[in-house]
Amino acid sequence: MPRGEILGRTGHVVRSLEHLAAPRKGTQCALLSREVLVAASETDPAVHRLRFAWPSTFGGAPSCCEGADGVIHVHVRAPAPDGVFRKNLLRPYSLVVMDADGFELAVKIYVDRQGVSAYLGALEVGALAHVPEIRAMDYHRDSRRVAMMCFGIGVNECLPLGKRLLERGAEVRMAILDRDASRVVFGREFAKLEAAYPTSLRVRRYFSRPRPGDLEQGYPRIDVAAVSDFFGGNWIDGKPADYLEIVGSGRNERDAYEMVLEAGIWSKAHVGKGHPPFIIMKGPDGFNAPWRPLSPPEIPETPRSTSRFVAAGISALVVVGLTWFARFVARRRCRKRA
Repeated sequence: MPRGEILGRTGHVVRSLEHLAAPRKGTQCALLSREVLVAASETDPAVHRLRFAWPSTFGGAPSCCEGADGVIHVHVRAPAPDGVFRKNLLRPYSLVVMDADGFELAVKIYVDRQGVSAYLGALEVGALAHVPEIRAMDYHRDSRRVAMMCFGIGVNECLPLGKRLLERGAEVRMAILDRDASRVVFGREFAKLEAAYPTSLRVRRYFSRPRPGDLEQGYPRIDVAAVSDFFGGNWIDGKPADYLEIVGSGRNERDAYEMVLEAGIWSKAHVGKGHPPFIIMKGPDGFNAPWRPLSPPEIPETPRSTSRFVAAGISALVVVGLTWFARFVARRRCRKRA
């Protein structure tokens, strides 16, 4: 199911093949810390918050949106036993935090699977992860009213995007859907955001299998009626929601998509296009940046460059030697005259 709008091509797009190449200095990020946000249970995986350092050659996120900010993702590639690239060993992740020193990911750790999740779950602090590529996805920055449906760990994309929209003066309503209250992540971050935007931000938590006491801090499983109640009607400025964001697994997104259509929040003019108006524009069409190498390629040392380096070194030594010899001769002449 498409999660964005195709607004027109920006021309020929050169796709990065860095994810097919071997790790190099500019694609290796050191794991600085690990925080367990949710412990593993018999039925659900753990959720870890991982902070990585940028490589020294990292030059910043790729340009996006005519110089404006974008929703940042990175590719993480797990090593294969035989060194051969496999698609299941490459995963995109949304950045929860990005600053000059590094970035943070929130990852579900499936220890019983041979994939990127298990690899990141076993990575030791101080070890290097292969992060070959980065991209910046555009979004409708002029939006005034945004509805968000965030399933589980999908909040790691909703949180930074919602914060940016609120900073731009938009109204945001965010439905966060978890199995039960024990699976809630980023509670501190959401509390701070709600305190900063008490009017323009509304957050509701929905639990699909609530435990005793969970419904004191949330709502039961979301359905069409709940979607209509929370997102429908007019918002603060007297107008309906103009954009939608859905983040979750493929099944979650399909279910949410069907509920949104059945709730009839958007007019048939929008639905006639095949989907409601999504806040994230779909790349590489529109103004989205495609995947780019995390860092510029290192210049390989060739025999020609090596010979030039040696020749330059020899020339420098000759100049130094001639200078020293000239000074030596001048001193001898001075002594003879004395």
